[in-house]
Amino acid sequence: MVSGSSVVEFGTRNLALHSALSHRTVSRVLRILRDEPDPLIDLVSVRKLARADRYALRIPDRYADSVRWRRRRAGRVEAAHPAFLVLGGTAALAYEALGPDPARGAEVARASRLSGSAVSAELRVLAEHGLAERGPGGWRRGPVALAGVAAATGAADLKRGREARYRQDRDSWRARLRQYQGAKRLPVIPRDGWWPLDDDDEYDELSRWPVLSDDFVRGPPALERRHAAETARASQDFFIASFAIGVGGTGWTLQGEVFPTAVRGQAAAIAAAVDWLANFALIEIFPVWQNAISLAGVLVCFAGLCLAAIGFVYRWLPETKRLSVEEAVSVFERQADAKQAAA
Repeated sequence: MVSGSSVVEFGTRNLALHSALSHRTVSRVLRILRDEPDPLIDLVSVRKLARADRYALRIPDRYADSVRWRRRRAGRVEAAHPAFLVLGGTAALAYEALGPDPARGAEVARASRLSGSAVSAELRVLAEHGLAERGPGGWRRGPVALAGVAAATGAADLKRGREARYRQDRDSWRARLRQYQGAKRLPVIPRDGWWPLDDDDEYDELSRWPVLSDDFVRGPPALERRHAAETARASQDFFIASFAIGVGGTGWTLQGEVFPTAVRGQAAAIAAAVDWLANFALIEIFPVWQNAISLAGVLVCFAGLCLAAIGFVYRWLPETKRLSVEEAVSVFERQADAKQAAA
C-alpha cells in the first residue's frame, strides 16, 4: 500500500487483510505502538463517522541521529500474502527473509528479527508446503508459489470470506450513520422512537464506529449466538463435573487401593510419574494430532478412549465402596489369585 504521505489513514479491517491478522489484533497492536514512550506512530485524529484513525509515521528519537544524513525515499508497506492467514505471521517473516541464495538458519533469524527456535520451527512449516528448501549451503525459497499454497490450505477462501464480512460490516455501519445523521436533522419527540441527539459531543461520541448496540459485529450478540454460548458453557460445566466424578479421580483412587500396604508408597509414586508423563505426551502430541485429523477428529478419539475406560472399569475393577484400605487390597488380591488359578 502506498499513501504518499507520512500520515496514513487505513481502517483496521483494511490493515488486517494486508497483515494476515484479525482486525482486533491490529487495533491492539496500534494502541501498543502509539502508547510507547518513544513511539513509531502518533495519533493525529480519532476515527469519526466514516473516517478511520489517522496516524503520523515518525522516526523514534533514539534513531534520529543515525538516520539524519541517510537518503530516504518514499516507503512501501508490503502486504502479507493470504497464504499466511493459515501459516501464521511468523512464517511470513521467515519467508520474507529467505531469498534465492542459501542462508544459514542464524542468518535468517537475524534478517527476520526472530529467535533461532522460532525460525527453525517456521522453516519446517514452510518446507512442508514447498515454500522453503534446505540445501548444502542452508535455506532458500522453495519452488512452490504462494498462490498454490493459499488455494491448497484454504487461505484464499478464508481471505475472500473476511473481505465479504468486512464489506458487510462497513456497509452496515454506513447505513446506520445515514440513519443517525437523518435523525439529527429531524425534530425529535418521544413517540418517534429516535434517540434525541441535541448535544454535539454526544453525537460525536455516537459517531465513532462501532458503537451501536445491534451492530452486526460489535455490541450484544444475536439471540442465536447467546444460546450457542450458553450451550457451550453448560456443556463445559457438564464435562468438568463428569470428569471429576469419573476418570479424573478413578486413577488416583485405584493407586491407593490396588497396591499392597508394604509397597504402596513406592508403587503409587511410580504410577503417579507414569500418569504425569502420559499427560505431558498427550499435550505434546495434541497439536500434531489436530493438524492430522482436525479438532473434531481428536475429540472423537477422546470419546472413544472414554468409552474404553468405561468398559475397563466395568469389566476389571471390583466395587470397593465402604471398604477399608486393607479390605480393598484383599479384594484385588483375591481377584489376582482367582485369575492365576484359572490360568
